[in-house]
Amino acid sequence: DVSSLEEMQVALGKDLNDASIALDVRRLLWTSLEQLEDLTVAWLDSPLKLLNMDQLQESMRRFTAVGHRLVRSLPSNTAVPGFMQRLADFNANMPLLLSLRNPHLQARHWDAVRQTIGAKIYEGSTTLRELLGMNALVFLDAIAAQSEQASKEAAMEASIVHLGDTWGALDFVLLSHNSIHSRSIAILGPTEAIEEQLEETHAMVTTLRNARCNDHIKARIDEWDRRLTLFASTLQEWLRCQREWLYLEHIFGGVDMQRQLPSESRVFSFVDRAFHELMRRTQESPNALAAATRPGVLEILQTCNANLEFILKSLEDYLQMKRLAFPRFYFLSNDEILDIIAQTRSPRAIVPHLAKFLSNVHQLEFGESTPSLGDITAVVSAEGEVVTLVKRVRP
Repeated sequence: DVSSLEEMQVALGKDLNDASIALDVRRLLWTSLEQLEDLTVAWLDSPLKLLNMDQLQESMRRFTAVGHRLVRSLPSNTAVPGFMQRLADFNANMPLLLSLRNPHLQARHWDAVRQTIGAKIYEGSTTLRELLGMNALVFLDAIAAQSEQASKEAAMEASIVHLGDTWGALDFVLLSHNSIHSRSIAILGPTEAIEEQLEETHAMVTTLRNARCNDHIKARIDEWDRRLTLFASTLQEWLRCQREWLYLEHIFGGVDMQRQLPSESRVFSFVDRAFHELMRRTQESPNALAAATRPGVLEILQTCNANLEFILKSLEDYLQMKRLAFPRFYFLSNDEILDIIAQTRSPRAIVPHLAKFLSNVHQLEFGESTPSLGDITAVVSAEGEVVTLVKRVRP
């Protein structure tokens, strides 16, 4: 009847479909066996240098996926175990190939591998088949260790190159400053970014120094460590010198202070010239690392700072002498006394400081016409009370 015929057609269609699938799986098996045979022969007999490891690994992943499918689809097929065994046999060589095809291997690493195996092997001519004949797999751990070391050293060299690029682009921030000679001079601006980079680089160099590496890389790391140590010392001396120079510049810019402290003034002139020359050269070449590690810069700054320390000590002694001569100066800071001394030709300069060392004296009145022109004629209290002096005072 019609229903039976339809059932037979469905069953026949299913059988045909199953047969087609089974045929496709068997075709995949024999095609894959042939391809694996051809490729493994090519891989075994090609010089190491000609092996494209990306393509080789992709082929092995594809064959592995095919093998899993064949095991599921053809569990009783006797050819499948042979395919899987051939695949496993070549997979055992992959760690050796990956180690020897490491692009970071250098001549020194190849020399170590040759010494390990005890045979002459060359990337450009030696084949995997030849390596297996030398029992290279026995030395796999040692070869892999050389490959791993090559990768680590390549990463270290990349880090060193990065350090060079980073510091090569790092310049001092320079600000314009009008000096006592009415000349504009460049001085160091904020250095926080440089100091932060210095700290990061020190940490990186310390990590690199603790890693095992060849003598060439070690020498480069040691050189960076030396330059960074020199840079840190120089920057510290530089900032100290600039800070003290800025403080003393306006003090010794006046003729009165030069006359009262002639020896210290001459020493400051030496420091002033040295600092101007240093900043001129830095403005021409503002790269921070190059400027601070230039030969002789640290020594110049150390000499300048020693001289500035001498000047500051002499200045402190001089101010102490002034306080002993006029004890009320103890109520004033060093800067306030220096401000008064530096303007001895301008008596009105003392007025802003009066209230600090003379009780309730707020202002002085000066004669505006002859015969008392410039003389102190009256004292004014904070409440505005005016006391006229019986005898005017000539400052």
